[in-house]
Order: sequence, then structure tokens, then C-alpha cells
Amino acid sequence: MGKSAPRGDGAEETAFTPRMMREYSASLADHARAEAEAMTARAAAEAEAHRLRIAADADATRMMRDVHATAPSSSLSVQGRRFGLSYRGTTVGLAAVALLAVSGAVAYQALTSPDGGGDPAVGRGGGATVSSVASHQSTGAAGSAPSGPDASGADASSAAASRNTPPAEVREHRKIVMSIASNKDLDFTGNLPDISLYTSTSDDKVAVRGYSGSEIASVPEQATAESCAATTDYGFVISTKNISKGLTACVLTNENRLASIKVLGWQQDSSGLSSVTLDVTTWEKTEDTA
Repeated sequence: MGKSAPRGDGAEETAFTPRMMREYSASLADHARAEAEAMTARAAAEAEAHRLRIAADADATRMMRDVHATAPSSSLSVQGRRFGLSYRGTTVGLAAVALLAVSGAVAYQALTSPDGGGDPAVGRGGGATVSSVASHQSTGAAGSAPSGPDASGADASSAAASRNTPPAEVREHRKIVMSIASNKDLDFTGNLPDISLYTSTSDDKVAVRGYSGSEIASVPEQATAESCAATTDYGFVISTKNISKGLTACVLTNENRLASIKVLGWQQDSSGLSSVTLDVTTWEKTEDTA
């Protein structure tokens, strides 16, 4: 330590030694370094916070864009006596536009009425009509409402009846091969067979015939559940005289189901058909056939 020297006012003045100067300088340097480190840490923290805010804003913007992109679009139309307004956009904005349109309609009618009191029918459904129709973008196009005389009466009743009638459900669809004296159960329940490849008398040729109460019927076009239900031409047989690739016929099975048979191929000899390959579709019972 340095010695104290007297000052003019009687106080002693401390003399700094080189060691004391070094320690003092070191403490100043440590303080400056600590301040610099603190400033660097604050700057890094502020930069990180700024980066996080930017990232959060970007995420929020992307989420809102995705919501608007996936939200179903809607249309709004407001029609009055003297004006019309149409809007197309997302469902999110539809409610606000609808509210604005209704308010505007009421205000417009009030301002343009002769007595200044507005049209009393407005607000009770008499002055302006507001309709909101949501149309999802995934449908590809908006449907058009029917108009004119075809939209009512017998045509509408027929359309409703056809919509309320569910299509026949397929019970079984498979390919079968029949040989001479073989038979097949087209109900596929293991019960009585419905068709067979045989001859009933010595004068007949071998042909595909109905069996054990089942009957085969011819149809003018394709054998479908509807055409088979409507046909009455039973007693049909498939023989060498009429067989052809693609020939179709209906079968009313002994369990009261409808089926169709379609010729895929065949072989024949002097006795008639020796084998026939058929595509078979059997439908479940309906109210008409149960």
C-alpha cells in the first residue's frame, strides 16, 4: 500500500501504488466486459423474440388462409321492389353480408316510403326476401331448381316415387359352367336347383331349362332387376336354335328371387348343348317378390 502524504488542508492524501493501479484497471475492464456481455444477451433475446413474433404472425396468416381456402363458399341474394344484391364468397363472410343486406333493405324501404315511416311489410317477410344458399365447392357446380309445369304434378310425383324406391341389391354374382344332366341353385342357398342342362323327352335336344318350379323368361334387351320383374314371357329355354354369345334371360327361382343368366360360351354335339358357361346375377327379394 502507498503512504499517505499531508495535503494543504491538513488531510492526508493516499498515494496509489502500481499494484493498486493494476487492480483498479482490471476492475474497470471486468465491469466493461460484464456490461458488454449483458448488452449482447439483451440483443440476442430481443432478436429471438422478434423472430418468434414473425413466425407466429406467419403461422396465423397461413392458418387463416387455409381456413378461408377450405371453407364452403356461399351465395347470398337480396331482392326487393327496386333493387337486387348478390354476393358470393366464404360462409365466414356470408353472415356479415346477410346482416348488412337486411339492414340496408329495411333502411332503404323506410327512406323511400311516401310517409317516411317505412313499409310495414318489411321485417315481416312482405317487402324484401333474403335467401342464403350454401353450396360446397367439392360438388363442382351448383344445382338448378326445377321450374315450369314439369316441376309439379304427375312428373314430380313419378320422380319422387322413383327416388323413394331403392335399387335391388345384388345377392350373388358369379360365373358357372353347366354340363349335361347338371343343375344349379341360383339362390346359392344349397336348396333346390333352379336351372339344369338336360332333355325332358326323347324328342327334345339338350337345353338349359327351368327346374323344380323355377322358370326362365326371355327379355327383349338387357336382363336387369327391373326388366326381369316386369317380364311375363316364361317357359323360355336356351338351345342350339337360339343360343348366342351375350344372350341374356331372366329366372324366377323357386325361392321367389329374380336372377339373370348371360351366355359367355358353349359347346354342342348331335344331342344338343353339351356344356354352357353362364354369368349369373341374383338379386335379393324386394317387397314385390318377398
